[in-house]
Amino acid sequence: MVIVPASFKVRRIIRRKWALADPSKTDKKGVLIAPMPSRTVARGLFG
Repeated sequence: MVIVPASFKVRRIIRRKWALADPSKTDKKGVLIAPMPSRTVARGLFG
């Protein structure tokens, strides 16, 4: 009999951030953040 220990994987969601060089030229704020990815399960906490 062989016992294999359980393992967990952590999936990190990295949202990139960008700073605008000259925010006065656009209607955006000074820092842009990438949107969150859609979730696999609606109202679920995991991705």
